[in-house]
Amino acid sequence: MKTRKQFYVFPPVMVLALFSSVLGAMMTEIVDAFSITLALAGLFSTLQAVGMFICLILSFCVFSAFNKAKLISIGSFAFAVLIALIGINENLYLLYAIFLLLGFAMNLPDNLSHALLADMSGRQTRKYITLLHGAWALVGAVAPYFVLTVQGSYKTAFLITGAVVAFAALINYFGLRREINSPMMEDRNRMGHLRKLIDVLKRRGMILFISISFFTCFVQVPNLYFLSAFGESFFGIQMHGLLVLSLYFVGVVVGSAIYARVSHVVSKYKIIIIVNIAALIVFVLLPLMNNMVVVIVLAFLGGALLSPTMPIVFGQASKAIKEDTAAASSLIFVGVGLAALIAPPILGVLGDAFNLRIAFLINSAAFIPVIILSVIMFLRYGRAKKGAA
Repeated sequence: MKTRKQFYVFPPVMVLALFSSVLGAMMTEIVDAFSITLALAGLFSTLQAVGMFICLILSFCVFSAFNKAKLISIGSFAFAVLIALIGINENLYLLYAIFLLLGFAMNLPDNLSHALLADMSGRQTRKYITLLHGAWALVGAVAPYFVLTVQGSYKTAFLITGAVVAFAALINYFGLRREINSPMMEDRNRMGHLRKLIDVLKRRGMILFISISFFTCFVQVPNLYFLSAFGESFFGIQMHGLLVLSLYFVGVVVGSAIYARVSHVVSKYKIIIIVNIAALIVFVLLPLMNNMVVVIVLAFLGGALLSPTMPIVFGQASKAIKEDTAAASSLIFVGVGLAALIAPPILGVLGDAFNLRIAFLINSAAFIPVIILSVIMFLRYGRAKKGAA
């Protein structure tokens, strides 16, 4: 398959960042519009995670045997429709139902894109997954300014976002139409069962990779929901909150670019340890600062330091289960989904009980198990082959 076709996998994932940024920027307005607490706002993430888990189970047990490109396309168009529904909905309970379905629809392109890239890229898998995450973050960096250009309420913002997502789905469809129009069933032997689950969990490092993805996303996922509100709470101006979120995503872009350059000369296991120790320091300092410039710089550094971990984890998981990349990606997303299920509601409860500064400070403790697990992984595997892919 031609290398350039891999880039058509990117648009459905890139617009996930747009949606996350718009949601984070509009969360305060949604909370006010429906008169709910931060804890109840955290339920949006919880319901998304439930939808994600349903999708993950199907991905592992059923979708592994199906045409990944076709499923990504279906999920992308469904995602666009559901976002538009947020813009016309007036009922809180229906909104919760929409977020449940969003979790399922979003996870199809998010999960299976990693698997499809692994199938298409071979030894260059980690490179393209890093580029994918960098492209995702690039959209996240400009998305807050997109929010500022949208005139009207959060409803207008989501309607326009839905249209942008539909356009991204069309780019993906026309770029990969030969693959998408291929038969749905690819390999019945990939159908999942308990023995398959036990087998893949025994593969080199899989339990560690899943655990690291959980604790890493325990920090990352709440950032998408509450970082803008967190920045706004410092100075009471929405622009400041959006700037903090934007610079966080710029940091992810820069961090991804730096990682892509150094990954061939520095052990990936050492990289995970170093960046997470530094990230722990940054995310402890962030809620303690009162200077706007310092807060923005720390948000940028936080994004840069968080950026290498998940591409490394996805790349190594796909390498461990080369014959079934969808299963590998699904298992890593179990960690992501658990974090999405638990972390935002906890942060919301802490924010209601205390404030978002204390909530983010407590949440930064999730870096400690990431560091411990990364050290264990380095001691087990890192010494054997430094800088291995």
